[in-house]
Amino acid sequence: MININEILLVGQTGKDSKLTEYTPKGKPAFKALRFSVATNNVWYDAQGQKHENADWTNVVQNFNQDRNGNYPPTCEMLWNALTRGARVLVQGRLTQRQYKQDGIDMNFTEVQTNAIGGKIVLLDKNDQPMEMTRDNVAPSSGTEIPRNNEQPQYRESNPIVDVSDMEVIPH
Repeated sequence: MININEILLVGQTGKDSKLTEYTPKGKPAFKALRFSVATNNVWYDAQGQKHENADWTNVVQNFNQDRNGNYPPTCEMLWNALTRGARVLVQGRLTQRQYKQDGIDMNFTEVQTNAIGGKIVLLDKNDQPMEMTRDNVAPSSGTEIPRNNEQPQYRESNPIVDVSDMEVIPH
């Protein structure tokens, strides 16, 4: 019997992405890129009146260090590109985490793009894949990791970030 857990979203980011570095005790450090995606639902009632609402989905992509302690270049490129209102296609695995807040059990659902077959694709206004280059990926603001005064170095890259070979790090 086959089990499939795959989700595909096309929408807009709700706010600037956040990049946070974690150093779990006894495990290698990693960075988590988090952002939310809004997908619109449009329908018409019996009177022909148009209705619209948005569903919000949280997305996370973890980046591991290489043997030299460096993160992949796509880490900062996506962090800079995923600003409020950016069009994006996200494919990943739907996951649910539980935690306690003020003694109350809380559930949190998100899409992990680290899963096999996961990807993040930046889209232009016509929903065509966008090439990430130094010219069209500008630094964002309001992030959790402070930047140096220097501009990050970007290299030309395929807009599809293939994360199938990255190790999935549980939260």
